[in-house]
Amino acid sequence: MAALDQSKVEEILETYDSTGVTDHLYDMGKFLLDDCMKRLDQLDSKAITIVGYTGAIIALMVSTFSIWTSGVDRWAIVLVALGSIAGLLGAGLSLASFWPQELLMPSDSDWFEQDGFAKPDRLKKYYVSSLHLSISSYEKINAQKVSRIKRSQACLAIMVLFLLIVLGDATYRTLTRPASQPSSGHVGLAVSFDLLGHESPFSEWAAAQVLVSWESQRP
Repeated sequence: MAALDQSKVEEILETYDSTGVTDHLYDMGKFLLDDCMKRLDQLDSKAITIVGYTGAIIALMVSTFSIWTSGVDRWAIVLVALGSIAGLLGAGLSLASFWPQELLMPSDSDWFEQDGFAKPDRLKKYYVSSLHLSISSYEKINAQKVSRIKRSQACLAIMVLFLLIVLGDATYRTLTRPASQPSSGHVGLAVSFDLLGHESPFSEWAAAQVLVSWESQRP
């Protein structure tokens, strides 16, 4: 990571006369700049992934709202709402990492530095200094992206945790709920109606009445 001030780098470049050292510094600078650019793209991809997961989860909860709210208590609905708010906040942080920021790149005067035309090694030193300037700018932007993505991941984790708590509670309530079975009288009556034949209107009507009576007696 670039940690030296630009003025300090320029001072260091004036302390030696070896062209071999300049070549090594230039090659290293290109490598670091390429690495910074790749990491920036990777961070953008990760931010997009977080936004996609968050949006998919919230869309699923909204589209099935009437289904899952009928089987949970009010505290669970509040917990899901809080988790969704946390997810939206995280998605906003991920989107904020895409906000355009100022990137320092070599100018035309740095590229066509006239003082270096007579001395190629001096011209390359200018390029090394310009590479350092760009790397420092990329590192600053990447650090901001990393900070926002970390916070957005934490928000996504909170949302998933809240949803798992609600899902676990709903699963436990379903597994521990006593199964409701029709009474023996209803079963016998249903069997008797079935013996009349599936094509009998009376059989169909009687079976329907049995089902209605059974549903009305369920807790």
